[in-house]
Amino acid sequence: MNYIPRFSENDLKKLIPQKEIIAVLGPRQAGKTTLVQHVLSTISDKEIAMYTFDKPSLVKEFKQDPDIFYERYMRGRDIVFFDEIQYVKKSGAILKYLYDTYPDIKIIVSGSSAPDIAIQSLKYLVGRVLILEVMPFSLPEFISYKKPDLFRMISEKKDVDIFHKELQTVTDEYMIYGGYPKVVSEVDFKQKEYIIENIYNTLFLREIKDLLGLVENDNFLELLKGIALIQGSEVQYKKLTEITGYSFVTIKKYITLLERMYLCINVSPFFKNKLKEISKSPKIYFLDTGIRNFILNDFRSLTSGTRSDIGSVLEQVTLRSLGAPTKKVYYWRDKSQHEIDFISTGIALVPDIYECKWQDQHISKETINAFLYIHKEYGTVSTVSFVPGKNSIGIWQLQ
Repeated sequence: MNYIPRFSENDLKKLIPQKEIIAVLGPRQAGKTTLVQHVLSTISDKEIAMYTFDKPSLVKEFKQDPDIFYERYMRGRDIVFFDEIQYVKKSGAILKYLYDTYPDIKIIVSGSSAPDIAIQSLKYLVGRVLILEVMPFSLPEFISYKKPDLFRMISEKKDVDIFHKELQTVTDEYMIYGGYPKVVSEVDFKQKEYIIENIYNTLFLREIKDLLGLVENDNFLELLKGIALIQGSEVQYKKLTEITGYSFVTIKKYITLLERMYLCINVSPFFKNKLKEISKSPKIYFLDTGIRNFILNDFRSLTSGTRSDIGSVLEQVTLRSLGAPTKKVYYWRDKSQHEIDFISTGIALVPDIYECKWQDQHISKETINAFLYIHKEYGTVSTVSFVPGKNSIGIWQLQ
């Protein structure tokens, strides 16, 4: 697969001159390794080495004696890239030792298993690590690859009204198949579905199954389907226990793991008055639309008029366009059932409001007034639509 330019490329380039270790995190097959390798290939004045820890023998050497490992694999290098760091248990303690003992070497690590890196490794590296999260393509990144001329016009705030149909077509493709790089670069739609199936089997039926120690898949698959069906609604733990047979504690544990592995996004309620606002029940969205459509076995176009989940998918794409999960995004609901799809804290932590409507329609004044009654102020108000007009902006205009 040819390298596809990523928004994260410039972020990584800015981090490399810093002295701290760089940890590139994100789900499997999101393009982390390809991104790091590409950026390092553009550096001509440094001695660079790259190693992958999917080789047990290399893991053994790394853990056995860091000084000997340094002498053999790191001495004389300016930058060393360790891929698949999650295969090294308690790697953080070793990385801390190498960072403190050999400060002239820039260390970059990448890994897909967020629980291992965040819990076992990064706790040793406080003050010594910079984190870069690389996700599957968001819609803005997808458009920048598919339609670079239109993306430039959108970025420059130019009028794109006459291109709405073209933008709707490319947005619909993204909503159906998602943003994993291999899927994005594939032009054949049936082949896209095959690639998504392989990603799903790798992530959910192999890696997570091993992490959870599952012998059978059936109950876990029912949990995934349940999450897909309730996407955009408050999590109904009781209903999920009924369809899966899992306990409440087990479901919470599994959902937390899905979030830590960057496969699902937790959207918490935005509140300051527990008596008047929803303060506990989260919403769960899948990170990638293609994965969710595969779980539901539904790759129909969102514009076909045959799908009942267009609102949920529009919210899912909006959430990613707002920067989640790297950036924290909330939803809001009061006890009188006024609701705002997404709240993102803007300048000086003043809340920006985003409402998702498939057709051109502005958020109601009643909802805004209900929010103001409790929170007193807000920043911008944006109604995001697939069919924009005078009352809303196109979802592709979120950047």
